[in-house]
Amino acid sequence: MRVTKRSLGVNYVAGTGLVLSGLLLSKLALSPPRDWLWSVTGLVPAVALGSAVYWLPRINLDDEQIWWVAQCGALGLEITTAFVVGHLLFSKLVLGSTAIQVGVAANNVAAGAIVGVLGGALWAVHNANERMGVRTDVLNRVLRHNLRNDMTVVFGHLENVRAKVDDPQQAQIDITLRKLDGLIELTEQVRAVDTALDRGRQTHRPVNVVAVIDRQVDELTTTHTDVTIQTDCPAEAWVVADGMLGMLLDNIVMSAVDHGNGAPTLEVEVTTSTRWVELRIEDASHTLPTADLAVVSAGEETKLDHGCGIELWLVDWLVEKYDGELTIDDADDSRSVIDIRLPRAGTHSRLGF
Repeated sequence: MRVTKRSLGVNYVAGTGLVLSGLLLSKLALSPPRDWLWSVTGLVPAVALGSAVYWLPRINLDDEQIWWVAQCGALGLEITTAFVVGHLLFSKLVLGSTAIQVGVAANNVAAGAIVGVLGGALWAVHNANERMGVRTDVLNRVLRHNLRNDMTVVFGHLENVRAKVDDPQQAQIDITLRKLDGLIELTEQVRAVDTALDRGRQTHRPVNVVAVIDRQVDELTTTHTDVTIQTDCPAEAWVVADGMLGMLLDNIVMSAVDHGNGAPTLEVEVTTSTRWVELRIEDASHTLPTADLAVVSAGEETKLDHGCGIELWLVDWLVEKYDGELTIDDADDSRSVIDIRLPRAGTHSRLGF
């Protein structure tokens, strides 16, 4: 068996918990019932440490971070042990007491160890999030500026080439231009969503989702003549959102257009309840990519299970930003259903009070 910092750290924390649990259980067995509460109080952090072999490897920390958590636990244990020993020496030398409260000592040591472990874990997660934030900022900058600008230059050169070649070659260039145009549009959408997510909820306001859907349907069916969208909506339905709301339907349609097979046929229904406005989008043609539906529904991608595009992820992130709920039902082979529930805006909000 290969010994790593990860295994050493996990086993150290778990071993410490098991030793302390043994001491406290033996104390509990020898104590009268009136003292059980005190022993159980110390037993809780001790058992939590002992079970670290199950939960510590599952909090998504690497080997170095696990080792750091174990070191923090050891530091907490050492500090409380030093405190307990100092207290015992003070009691013996100054107060003349010779009694050693094993249960009290074990309680304090267990509390110190679990505080050290939890503090180390929180610090490790905080540092990991900071590093991930830096990487995300760099990747966003590349996506927003470098990649988009380069694709725009390539797009312009291809348009110039297209004007100078014969008809058979123009068809191939047209395909390339459409793909480039789609990528440029996607980078714009990612940038817009990222900006909206960074702004948080301070830009939220009452928005008539029916008016947004009507506008998006007109635009989408005009630019994509093979797309059919049928709507069943009330005269109005107000939700708490912002100017990005139209991207919900837009990205669902584009996911079907770019990654599906055949001509998309979507049915959009809007209903209201006391708290929610529900958008029910049925893909009657089953052109939405199954892989994308599956990974977005699961909430994660893996090396084996991953989607084709980012459109449905953008939908998921926007719904989360609006404090809404997204449900995907792809069990029926004949159609897929996407349910989006958004917080309903009250009448007082729409009037601006």
